[in-house]
Amino acid sequence: MQSYIDQISNLTNPTFQGLRRIANSQLSHFSEDKREKLRNSLIRGTAILDSHEQMCQYLYSYGNMHQAKLLDAFKNLPNTFINQPFEIIDWGCGQAMGTVNLFDYMNELGCAKNVKRVTLIEPSPAALERGVLHSKVYVNDTVQIESIQDFFENIKPSQIKSSQGLPVLHIFSNILDVAQIDLKHLAKLIDSSILNDNYIVSVGPVYANSKRLDAFYNYFDVPLIYDKEDSQFDYGGYNPCSYKAKIYKLSYHKEGNLIPIEFYPSVQFHSAYELDCVKDQLEDFKIEKVDAIRQKMTVFETSTPFDIGASVYDDIHPILAVLNNIITRGLPTKCSPFVENIFKESFGYSNMVINYGAISYNKKESFDYENVLHWYNSIISDGVKVGYDNVSLDELQLVYSPIAIARVQKTVLEALMTDKLDFNHKTWKILVDEKDVPAAAIAFRDLAQMFNNLSKLSTNYEDLVFPNFELDIISNETFVNSKLHLDNNVFKKANPIHKETTYDLVIDISVFKIPSIEKDSFSTFKCKNNAYFNIRSTDTVQSERVIYTTDNIKYKNIVTTDGQGNFTEISDTKEILEYFVQLLFRKEGFRPGQLPILNRALQNKSVIGLLPTGGGKSLTYQLAAMLQPGVTLIVDPLRSLMKDQYDGLINIGIDTCAYINSTLPKEDKEAAERKMEQSKLLFVFLSPERLSIYKFREKLKNMHNLNVYFSYGVIDEVHCISEWGHDFRFSYLHLGRNLYNYVRAKEGVISLFGLTATASFDVLADVERELSGNGAFPLDSETIVRYENSNRLELQYKIEKVNIQFEEDPNFDKKKLLDSSLPSAVKISNKWGFFDAKNHFLKNYVKQIPDYLNNVSQKDSIENIKKSFEDRQGNKISLENDLSTEIAIDYYAGKEEYKQAGIIFCPHKQKTGISVEENKRSLIDFIPDLGTFSGGDDNNNSSISMNNLELFRDNKQPLMVATKAFGMGIDKPNVRFTVNLNYSSSLESFVQEAGRAGRDKAMALSVILLSDYKLARLSPKYNIIAFPVGIIRGKWFRPEDLDTIISFYDLEVSKQDIDYLTPQNDLVRLFCKEGTHSKYFAFNQCQDTACKMFDKCNLRKVPTEGENWVYKKDLEELLLNNNIKIDKKYIEYHNADYETVMYFYNNSFKGEIIEKKAMQAILNINETDVFYTDNTEINTANVSTVKGFLTTLLNSKENQEIVSFIKYTPSDIRNGIEGTDTDIAKAIYRMTCIELIEDFTQDYANDRYRIVSKRKNEESYYNGLKRFLKRYYSEDRVEEEIKKVYQIKVKSEIKLEREIFQCLSFLTTFVYDKISVKRKRAIDDMRTFCITGVNDSKDWKETNEELKDFIFYYFNSKYAKRDYEAANGQEYSLMLDTDEGKDSADWILFKYLKIINDAVEDGTPIDNVKHLQGAVRLLRRSLTDENPTLSLLSSFCIFFLGTNNNENLEIEVLKSYEEGMIGFSEREEDLVNFWKLFDKFNKILEPFSGMKLKELKAEIMLKVHNNEINNLATKYLQ
Repeated sequence: MQSYIDQISNLTNPTFQGLRRIANSQLSHFSEDKREKLRNSLIRGTAILDSHEQMCQYLYSYGNMHQAKLLDAFKNLPNTFINQPFEIIDWGCGQAMGTVNLFDYMNELGCAKNVKRVTLIEPSPAALERGVLHSKVYVNDTVQIESIQDFFENIKPSQIKSSQGLPVLHIFSNILDVAQIDLKHLAKLIDSSILNDNYIVSVGPVYANSKRLDAFYNYFDVPLIYDKEDSQFDYGGYNPCSYKAKIYKLSYHKEGNLIPIEFYPSVQFHSAYELDCVKDQLEDFKIEKVDAIRQKMTVFETSTPFDIGASVYDDIHPILAVLNNIITRGLPTKCSPFVENIFKESFGYSNMVINYGAISYNKKESFDYENVLHWYNSIISDGVKVGYDNVSLDELQLVYSPIAIARVQKTVLEALMTDKLDFNHKTWKILVDEKDVPAAAIAFRDLAQMFNNLSKLSTNYEDLVFPNFELDIISNETFVNSKLHLDNNVFKKANPIHKETTYDLVIDISVFKIPSIEKDSFSTFKCKNNAYFNIRSTDTVQSERVIYTTDNIKYKNIVTTDGQGNFTEISDTKEILEYFVQLLFRKEGFRPGQLPILNRALQNKSVIGLLPTGGGKSLTYQLAAMLQPGVTLIVDPLRSLMKDQYDGLINIGIDTCAYINSTLPKEDKEAAERKMEQSKLLFVFLSPERLSIYKFREKLKNMHNLNVYFSYGVIDEVHCISEWGHDFRFSYLHLGRNLYNYVRAKEGVISLFGLTATASFDVLADVERELSGNGAFPLDSETIVRYENSNRLELQYKIEKVNIQFEEDPNFDKKKLLDSSLPSAVKISNKWGFFDAKNHFLKNYVKQIPDYLNNVSQKDSIENIKKSFEDRQGNKISLENDLSTEIAIDYYAGKEEYKQAGIIFCPHKQKTGISVEENKRSLIDFIPDLGTFSGGDDNNNSSISMNNLELFRDNKQPLMVATKAFGMGIDKPNVRFTVNLNYSSSLESFVQEAGRAGRDKAMALSVILLSDYKLARLSPKYNIIAFPVGIIRGKWFRPEDLDTIISFYDLEVSKQDIDYLTPQNDLVRLFCKEGTHSKYFAFNQCQDTACKMFDKCNLRKVPTEGENWVYKKDLEELLLNNNIKIDKKYIEYHNADYETVMYFYNNSFKGEIIEKKAMQAILNINETDVFYTDNTEINTANVSTVKGFLTTLLNSKENQEIVSFIKYTPSDIRNGIEGTDTDIAKAIYRMTCIELIEDFTQDYANDRYRIVSKRKNEESYYNGLKRFLKRYYSEDRVEEEIKKVYQIKVKSEIKLEREIFQCLSFLTTFVYDKISVKRKRAIDDMRTFCITGVNDSKDWKETNEELKDFIFYYFNSKYAKRDYEAANGQEYSLMLDTDEGKDSADWILFKYLKIINDAVEDGTPIDNVKHLQGAVRLLRRSLTDENPTLSLLSSFCIFFLGTNNNENLEIEVLKSYEEGMIGFSEREEDLVNFWKLFDKFNKILEPFSGMKLKELKAEIMLKVHNNEINNLATKYLQ
């Protein structure tokens, strides 16, 4: 300490940075661990500093930040002030940083000599001593330094008055936010000491729930000189900080500078309810005319005899925070059904209507709402005296009583949060003085219901009960007899009893008055704890609504589960939750499958929920979010989906929401982000890409410092992680990590909330992998909550054949040898003809659709649909729904409002017959109100699309022609049909698109147009020599044309000599993407030795006749004859429908060598800007340019962080620029998988990625790859795979470089072996689905049921399908092998345990086990008897996948194992066979089960032997 004093005292030219350096040198002998502990002891700068070391560390850690803030503020002081003699008072000076930095600033200006006196006020003696030391080195003996060690409340005016009558500068640096400081006392103290001009400089951080700098200023009636608030203040440090500053001048005059009020400044709060019937009145005139008045009505002024504006809300009770957010969720928001019903019964202006499960209170009759609003405005804004002659009292109550109710409720919550009221009391005595419209009686009953239901539903606060309240209401002559008083005590005026009673709370409320408090306002009645609240309206809105965030609430179970996917509702908690879904969303109740999802979410557990399209997915996260005191971040894949969900919240009365995407102007995006940071939003919608923007991440991180916390990270349409993540939107693959690291709850980790309607087991496995794992969410196997009804009762499917006409082949019979009357062969390679045919077909088809819909809506059809549904699903859910509907034949004819609508999905935007633009052109002639929508458009077209979205949703358009961007989340109930011009890339995508129809639970139709053709040829094997066989053989003709030629020349041709080409029996060709470039021909001459498959490639063995487009049967025969096996992944079809989806696939998976080259370029070739240490976005001063970042990384120290900027060329399809952004993003993702890249962000403005890598030691990247592979394989299998990595040859002398390239090479191969194959399989499955649906031998309604079967089994499990074949060609249908769960046998058990073997099955073992688990659950759910095989398979699946400490799973795995073993032992006549099964099964299980298996085996052995002994005893006794 003495050395510090000596060094400071000896400074000749002191500066604040000099002080910091000396402070840091005092700690230079500390070890890094000790220094870290010291830093942590500062608690982010909020700790009380009581040691020399802490004060030194504080100066070093936070000094730069404080200096930047202070200097920014000081430079806004008027020059006239600092260029004259003045005095300084540094309040709560600490180490006098305010004073020292002011001296630095004035030294720069050369006017430091103007300071004549410094007064330092600080209660801590150690800090004050340090402050005096720091200040003295700046001044000479002529400057007086006064130190006052005391609290502000004890300071006298004489201590701070200037003895010379000089101006005074008051510095408040990071002190006014201390809640214990009485701001009113402080304001009076300063104002009473003024003898000359005084300036206040107040500086501090930004806190969402503390406005004390504002509150202090509000005591003074003076203008602001400087007012700044910045949550991302860049002070030059590692990360931005928050910064708030106010500067104002207090002049000397007789009246003083304080606002002349007896008590404390009023504070504005926000809350307002609106009845449905009142909102309905807005339909009668333009809302813009009265919008300003309505806005003012949602704000009110509250005055109290205590400083409510200075309240600090940093530890709000979670129940109160949630209630606050419910009441203020919209300005205005909807009333509760309880309130609506009271007004309905009291005035009869509304009717309760339930439509599609939604509750509304529609107006019965209109009234002059505009007149009521202008009457109010004349009083509040124009000062007109209140009079009721020209306005209806009923109408006044309809409009203004709900507003008053919300104000009372908000005020009660503020009273509780400021500890003026205590909810631990059994009874409250409350007095409400209603100066005009009645509200109190309803307000308290309504609030009590909310409070009690919320606490009763929670686990931590279930004992909290809203106190009984004895309510005295003093009304007025006009409204004293209103029915809205209910049965409470109501008085026209206060009587002596009221004045003698001591109340817990007194509220004086007037909606038709603005603030005007008389001196006796708060002393008319006796009240405990000063809990008086005066509520008035306001003409000026000066504040914004704030939502409150704090610790999440854990809620009780709503359902129980038996471990097999069966859920049982708990009626008590379900009833409470129904109360909230009616209160907040006006839904009558819950749809099937919603409660199990909510059950996990409300217990703050991560959940991935599956519900069918139209099943109410959005409601699950929105309800959970409203019941938690935090912000919810929603990641949406499409702008249209963001907008649709945002609009949905607005319509239900929740406007604490915003979306941030490229459709918004820059200033609107910044405003939305600012609102999010400042705790003004409950819901924020954005794309996954925004989480990869550096500055946005910094804002998210900063929110925790601002006391703004998140509750949920929602990924809507979570299947996109799998569907799009590996293809073209790689930001999806980092979502788990980004949400986990940057979206933070107050304590612990936010809950992850994934939702989708369409995810097969393969897709779900992908989703789990990418969201969990290293540095992301810990997910257990109960995370996925499935609602097994993947088929919707009301949605029917139809595959419609479109006949394709082929052009004549110009190269056929060029020598004109055939008779001129004979037809020509056709050209089969023109895909444009396929597209045009669909375009022409659609034009008529949209007119025919009503016939199909009306036909399938007939009684007998509906009965068949319901019967099939029950048989398939095994339950009767939704069977009571009336599916019947009728769509007008001319549904598309121009009209004011369209009652039904349809959607046409196009794979292209323009230029083809299956594009949005071309189909718009062909349909607009007879559909005048046709809408179009294209995703990914530029801003101009995007605004057109968004406008069409709104028109379509508002029933102003009957038909929408759109790209697949319209296929997710658009919630419009009366869409009767969808038509896909081409089949989708996966069944998941198709079901999403089809799911836009029938959301009103009435009959709907989803159609896919499938190109249909039938061509014939004379087989190439036809070997009869005759004219003109050589000309026509192998050429394709229309069947009738070929017959004509054969007949004309009287050729002997049998049926076996004719080949037919149809969509079912198509042309195919082999293709290869394994090497350096894609190949279609000349396989047997391939010289691509760089290809990993070169030595063992079967494609190189294919004869030349199999290398172009080949008739499928010919290729199969050719391969068979040559004993060549070719994987299906190398086969593609000729059909233009198939080629359309393969185009996108081929762009996503360009080949291993191409990807490896991209990684090589990033690592060693491309010019790259790099700098060391990840502590700022860019360190311009220390950037160097190198060739790739790998050499820099390898040459750096271990654990040294390196930041690199990887440039890319953006894709621009419109201008034909392919771009490198996707290739580079893919390469970066691969590198993160092996942990070569720690993190990355994308800089869209400069077209570059910012990546962070860290130099690691040898084996680290192998270990990173191992961790990645454990998402797919068991630990034993991972070790086997890593051995393969070691064998990969890499040319490098540097061991660590070899390790990196070996890992990346293996990983790329792995992706192509597993992931790309899976994508290709999804396309082939979609094609098979369509082929299934074009069976001409059956009525389409019968085929419809087969398509539903296909969908059902696809989404539940491949092993549940009846016709599933494993990769080895063996049938693997657990459904058939067990006779739908009835049969149990050891051969079945061991057959299905082989699915983890690559020789048996494609895919990864983990994925296959999840499929098996799905099939087992599906079968066990339908059983009435136990099946030992299924029980043991269930235990195997859980052991293999792990329980992740999930108690339910740990119980289930033991129970299943025991049931299976005991079941087999009881069914075996000879126990010798059982013990063989016992040993064999346990040997397979051993690597996955750990120590538990030993205990289980011993327990089972005892039980089996015990059963056998009991059997022997029974026989003996008999």
